[in-house]
Amino acid sequence: MNILRVIKKESLLVESAIRNIGTPNPKILTGQQIQDLVPDEILALADKIKLLVRDKVDKDLLHEHIKSSTANPVTKVAFDIAFGRRDPNPSPQSPGMELTAAQKSLFPYIVSQSPKVKGSLIGFSAEDEVKPMWFFATGGGDSGTVCMGYDGLPRKLEISKIAMAGYQQISKPQSELKQACRKSLPEGITTTDIREVNYFVSRYTLQTAMYEVSKQVLRKLVTSLPEIVKKNQLDNKEIPKI
Repeated sequence: MNILRVIKKESLLVESAIRNIGTPNPKILTGQQIQDLVPDEILALADKIKLLVRDKVDKDLLHEHIKSSTANPVTKVAFDIAFGRRDPNPSPQSPGMELTAAQKSLFPYIVSQSPKVKGSLIGFSAEDEVKPMWFFATGGGDSGTVCMGYDGLPRKLEISKIAMAGYQQISKPQSELKQACRKSLPEGITTTDIREVNYFVSRYTLQTAMYEVSKQVLRKLVTSLPEIVKKNQLDNKEIPKI
């Protein structure tokens, strides 16, 4: 059995679980963040590594692999847990619900990279040299555009007020908008900022957003049931006078 091949395959499955949460880029997360997001999957992989690695030769081979730049971070976390280098049940990381100003500027772009979110990046620019404003829109209508808030809840964006402030919506394809958004990010954005926003979006924003979407779907399903429709019709009938 090719132990390294098996462990690589299992690591990809754990990475897929992280992506299924909606994480835009799992590969830049820290070990602590990976454990926070998929604790059960990481422990299962660590157990499998302990089962597969039976001698020093296998252990050294796997150790050399996780030191390489191409190694999956998930494999390293599970390896460290398997051989006592990392706490298998650490206290959850708690960045709170606040992002720095630089991290907030990253938020719309990072959300737009998530495979789980339905919506589009939108931007507004002014005639002067003020940097564009960016949002991630999830819907809209006559009364305004609905955007995703940092907490995952919908926020109404009134285009008319933005226009009154001298901003006009940027009309470009999504691919070009993403490039423009990335170029307009403030200087000084660090890898840590990108990592923290990735984690924040996965751990807080998308969990709330997906929960809200699920509630809406369930509400529509329940109200469409024949029994509920019939009850509503009866409730809405005018009570005859006696």
